[in-house]
Amino acid sequence: MRRFFERLAVGTAILGVGIGAFIWLSSMKAAPVLQKVRETRPLVETQPLAERRSEFDIRVDGTVVPQREIVVAAEVSGEIVAKAPVCRAGNYVEAGTPLLEIDPRRLELDVERLQSLVSQAEVDLQRIGVEQQSVTALIEIAERELDLKQRELQRITGLFERSAAAAGERDRTEAELLQASTTLQQLRNQRDLFPSQQARAEAELRLKRAELATAEIDLGKAEIRAPISGVIVETPAEFRQYVTPATPLLKIEDTSVAEVSCNLRVDDLSWLWRCAGESASLHPTQGEPCYEVPPAAATVVYRMGAREFEWPGRLARYEGSGIDTKTRTVPCRVVVDEPRRLQAGDGPPALVRGMFVEVKLRVKPDEQLLEVPHEAVRPNGEVFTVDDGRLSVHQIEAARVLSDALLVRAETSGLQVGDKLVMTPLAAGFDGMEVREQTAP
Repeated sequence: MRRFFERLAVGTAILGVGIGAFIWLSSMKAAPVLQKVRETRPLVETQPLAERRSEFDIRVDGTVVPQREIVVAAEVSGEIVAKAPVCRAGNYVEAGTPLLEIDPRRLELDVERLQSLVSQAEVDLQRIGVEQQSVTALIEIAERELDLKQRELQRITGLFERSAAAAGERDRTEAELLQASTTLQQLRNQRDLFPSQQARAEAELRLKRAELATAEIDLGKAEIRAPISGVIVETPAEFRQYVTPATPLLKIEDTSVAEVSCNLRVDDLSWLWRCAGESASLHPTQGEPCYEVPPAAATVVYRMGAREFEWPGRLARYEGSGIDTKTRTVPCRVVVDEPRRLQAGDGPPALVRGMFVEVKLRVKPDEQLLEVPHEAVRPNGEVFTVDDGRLSVHQIEAARVLSDALLVRAETSGLQVGDKLVMTPLAAGFDGMEVREQTAP
């Protein structure tokens, strides 16, 4: 029994110590601080929807190419006896600059020979005229002689009938009359041949003159001059080289006009087709409108570091006959009528072949477009707007994607100018959701 009471006393003592420790620790605890209930509405930044976009740029990359290249070939054969120092690839030459000379001695001899033949043909033609005058005079004399012979025959015949003349005398007079008639007829035949002889001589003279003109042209082609102003690209012909007709001598690039080769997507062209009516006055087409590129003003931009240099141009034509089967784009050409810069001390003096440039085509659509920043568009194509602290969800479809925004059609997007776009990313949103609004800086 005593052992039982000892255990009970120990347990009671332990319990008392525990209760005392609890009371002591409880007295040391500070009173709880009252806190406000946490706000559950998300805070969003908003930005008002800007005014309608009246125009925008279609931007594509392109490469500067020459509008035309002329291959100058030899038109006569011979040895190249002179080559100008400027006739080297990379040099700029003005139209008419002497570049090469083919040995002209043989051509000069041909000209001299044909000049002699022309002179000879002219002399022959003059001789025929003199002969014609002489034969005409002889015909007059022969006609008078024939008349005399006829009267002599009549006189002898009268005497013969009166037995005053012998028969032999009459026969001799008749023979002389026949001889005079024959001579007159021969002269008349000779006179009748003069027109054909003169025509033949005139044709021969024209032929010789034509051959002389051809020889003079060939002689002029012995000296090769620059056909246009531009940059020499290739000069395969060298000094003392023998060339024949059609041998390439040099290739020259026209620098008066430059072109930019670029590829437009079909959706890019669709915007230009819509605006074709307004910009058709830029340069009227001559072919079928359905096969002509829609006219549009263009700006060619060349970047050199952080600086940009611009040239005005125009979308001129399609390059080829349709859509590229590999890239599914439409090759086009932009023409820059003035590729040189008047003040070129701060950058490139002109557009040069091979430059990588950017082409900006100005588009003025005939429909109302709204500009929505990329930050306001969700991955699923939704746009949130805030009105009186409540969220509205709009499903949009981009009409055009720009570098900093999307263009959407005003009549189908449900958005209006002045709507407050939510710029803050939200994990989720639904119509009527309460939010706190903060204007974006």
